[in-house]
Amino acid sequence: MLVAWATSLFADHGAHHEPPIPPDHPAFWPRFALVAFLVLFGGLIAGLTLGLMSLNATSLHVLANGGDPQQRKWAARIQPIRANGHLLLVTLLLTNTLINEALPIVMDSMIGGGLVAILASTALIFVFGEIIPQSICARHGLRIGAFFAW
Repeated sequence: MLVAWATSLFADHGAHHEPPIPPDHPAFWPRFALVAFLVLFGGLIAGLTLGLMSLNATSLHVLANGGDPQQRKWAARIQPIRANGHLLLVTLLLTNTLINEALPIVMDSMIGGGLVAILASTALIFVFGEIIPQSICARHGLRIGAFFAW
């Protein structure tokens, strides 16, 4: 009963929906690749948000001046980016939001749309775009942040 009610909330009454694209269709694999890219890139951005925002100016200064040679290099690379913390945070959050909003739109044509696309994209984002990247970046934020500090 609850599922029927929730499905009716997301149903587009009266509109004709296209059937899902089968894997043998030429448009399937490019969309699949785009979904994979969006999930992985979103995970990178979520991990960088946690990893870079957890590094404050004082700890970066200490590492840049007193850490081992590799830590000094990484800290020096991150310091200019982290100096504009508000701009960094807005950029990372906006990018992550755009990716997370685009994912169900791309998945809509692949798996039949509506509630299914929302639930599938939510599961992918939760596992591969939040939990795994944040657990990795919480431990290795300095190294990963320096690698992606273009």
